[in-house]
Order: sequence, then structure tokens, then C-alpha cells
Amino acid sequence: MSATETSEIARALYACISGPAGAPRNWELHDSLFAPGSHSYVLHRTADGNREGEVLTPAKYRSTRQPYFHANDFYEVEIAHHVIVRGDSGQAFSEYESRRT
Repeated sequence: MSATETSEIARALYACISGPAGAPRNWELHDSLFAPGSHSYVLHRTADGNREGEVLTPAKYRSTRQPYFHANDFYEVEIAHHVIVRGDSGQAFSEYESRRT
């Protein structure tokens, strides 16, 4: 897998979850972008300024985010991308920004 391919996957991932409040998200595409057993990791800033990690399967992401997407505009775009490829596997680190409009 090349860095270009992983970048295209990241763009597709952000596009399928972005949209105006109440718009259907493309969960079929979302789920297809993950290998079996894979996870996404989201860092959150805590009230004391530290960071806390959240580990999400595609199904967990959908179940925890869908209520928010139903009520709110939400858009994500990638701002940086770093890929490590070793043999036939790779790991992508994608930085993004989210917008409400």
C-alpha cells in the first residue's frame, strides 16, 4: 500500500462522515475502509489540559457519533498525513480539523 493510496482512503473516510445535520452518512463505505479487527484512535483534551485516547471500532464510532451527526453539521478534512509501510501492511497517522459549517 502506498502513501497515495492511504491518503485517498483517509479522504474517503472524512468525506463519508461529513455533512449537514441530519444528512445520512455513508456507513457502508465507512466500514469498508477498515480492515477486519482494525480501530481508529481519537485523542481528546481533558478538562485539566491533558490528552486522553479513545479506541473505536467502526461500529463503536458509528454508534457514538451518529446522534451528534443527526443534530449537528459536521465536516472533517485532513490537514496532515504520515504513513509507515512495512511489507504488505501499513499504518497511517492522519491529522484533521473538524468544522461545524
